[in-house]
Amino acid sequence: MNRKTEAGGLSSSKSSGDRRELRPKTASEFIEAAHYAFKGGHAKVALQCLDKALALEPGNAIAHAHIGVVFKSVGKLPLAEKAYLKALELNPDHIETLNNFGNLLVSLNRYEEAKVYLEKAVNLQPDFYQAHNTLGIAYLKLNQVKKAMHHLGEALELQPDFLTALQNMGQAHLFLNQVDDAEGYLLKAKAIKGESADVNLNLARVYLAKNELKKAVDLVLPFAKEEGDRKEIPMALVLVAQVHERQKNYQKAKGAMERAMELGLRSPSLSAHLGAIQVQQLNEYEEGVQRLEEAIARDGRNNDAKCALAGAYVILGKLDQAEVTLMEVLKDNPEHAHAYRQLAHIKKTDEGAAPDIEDMLTRLKDPEIPLPQKIELSYGLADAYDQKGKYDKAFPYLKEANDLDAVDHPFDMEKPRKAIESLKKVFTKEFFEERKYWGLQTDVPVFIVGMPRSGTTLTEQILASHPQVHGAGELKDIGEMKQTLKNEFGLKRPFPLCSPDISSEQVDALAERHLAHLRSMEPNAIRITDKMPFNYYALGFIHLLYPKAKLIHCVRNALDNCLSCYFLRFIDKMSFSTNLKQLGEIYRLHDEIMAHWREVLPVPILEMQYEETVADQEAQTRRILDFCKLDWDEACMEFHKTERPVKTASNWQVRQPIYSTSDGRWKNYRDHLGPLVDSLGIDLSSLN
Repeated sequence: MNRKTEAGGLSSSKSSGDRRELRPKTASEFIEAAHYAFKGGHAKVALQCLDKALALEPGNAIAHAHIGVVFKSVGKLPLAEKAYLKALELNPDHIETLNNFGNLLVSLNRYEEAKVYLEKAVNLQPDFYQAHNTLGIAYLKLNQVKKAMHHLGEALELQPDFLTALQNMGQAHLFLNQVDDAEGYLLKAKAIKGESADVNLNLARVYLAKNELKKAVDLVLPFAKEEGDRKEIPMALVLVAQVHERQKNYQKAKGAMERAMELGLRSPSLSAHLGAIQVQQLNEYEEGVQRLEEAIARDGRNNDAKCALAGAYVILGKLDQAEVTLMEVLKDNPEHAHAYRQLAHIKKTDEGAAPDIEDMLTRLKDPEIPLPQKIELSYGLADAYDQKGKYDKAFPYLKEANDLDAVDHPFDMEKPRKAIESLKKVFTKEFFEERKYWGLQTDVPVFIVGMPRSGTTLTEQILASHPQVHGAGELKDIGEMKQTLKNEFGLKRPFPLCSPDISSEQVDALAERHLAHLRSMEPNAIRITDKMPFNYYALGFIHLLYPKAKLIHCVRNALDNCLSCYFLRFIDKMSFSTNLKQLGEIYRLHDEIMAHWREVLPVPILEMQYEETVADQEAQTRRILDFCKLDWDEACMEFHKTERPVKTASNWQVRQPIYSTSDGRWKNYRDHLGPLVDSLGIDLSSLN
């Protein structure tokens, strides 16, 4: 440890070159001797000298303050706190002690308390740049970013090359998603300090935010590959994990996080993040929930971990536990935007049971609210007003949330258009006629496709309630298979253009590997469902693999379907849902490719109309079971009692009996849906 990091701590006007044999007799001489001992790395000797100083002068505030410095340096924080408090009791206005105690409180995550002592320090000495910097950190941790930037700016005004303040200012700008400003401060720090682990790690965080993943990896990989006990190694591994996560390599992300933990990074936040990945992405529900619970046990105020745990409870159908957990978060932090959003989503905004609209409105008016929280609150308010029947109040917040979200998640409509053109060009009747005997002759897989929010989750839940069916949820296997075809088989063109170049043997190999994965989930099931909605792009490829697979297409009123998507926050390939015009265009493209599959595929596709399932559940359930060649089972009528993880946005809905309140929901917003109506080409007068 650099023993000059504590402002005023064990300092002396003498340099190491002035060191001489000391024979202390007075308290001040013992304090000076303690300085030399501490500077030489002898904390125990320093404490002995300071004890002797106090034996001579029990009320010596400087000796108590220096004891605090020494105890902090060896990690004995409760003793350091006790010493600092005694020093301040004796001399309440000692600015170095105020700063050092503030530093200690920041390291203990006690930011509100730290703020009191640090504010006093800078009021007593306005040019105390170290205290301004530490106060900036405290405000940053309290999400009071403008105040943080004010004090960090004061520190840099007083000391322009103050490295710690430059880095903290970079983090403050990053918190506000002002990535270019953040990069500027950190590059200046790098120019001053040269190649530095901490600067490089902070810069990597900026490049992650800018989605410049190669730059981020280049900065952190050298540290991540190192051996030894440097503190930067596990931090670099965490950043590598975040790159893997961004690239959707979740197993690699998990491995990097676990390696960081093995190297001693025992952060509750890291454990919570890994637990969330295990639940949300790897389907490791038991282990993920356990990690989240352990993280909360170690840090009872880790509200992000509690929100992740609430999300896991929703997936597992434990809605009451989710509500209790989220209410705990809001009790601890009434400004936690994501907790409001989650509560609103699981339909817990009934009187007295849910996020209070006034609380959300108050939080939203805060000029310092970070953009991600503003988006969360706007979605939450839209949900809350919608559930209370105040539709004209709901829509402005819904539009604001989507408009803000669209800035960082733009969608290129040309990609789906070109994809569908290519699919129609490759997968023709002649294509399938020439390959009629290809693929595995098994009817185990059942593929449920359709627009998101069209009833795919409900359809799968009905099927998965049958004792001979396993509901696998939204599997990424088919999509990943398409992406890797070119490289796996050394083909010249990507999917779908490479499809005519694949051999029968290669198709069999792909299908056998995929079926083995399905079988690993439930060896005894005679049907296994995959309800990835966007597999409607892949039905031609799926039929090539499994000519006997059952294909189910879920359909819903276009206006209701698109409005439901608009109410939910999606990213990546569903970022089209932030724009009503784009939603309509995607819906029509979906109709176009489904019409093509119905024309060219030599097998039937079962059309499941959501509204018909709601109107006559038994008749539609019998249709599904007959189509899948399954005997009738009454459990399918009580699908809401089936206990299984459901990760989609409909997870709370399939825990209830069928209801009809979503049918015709678009009518509540008819005055706001002009761009969607025009895009769909619908004449509203024909629907009145």
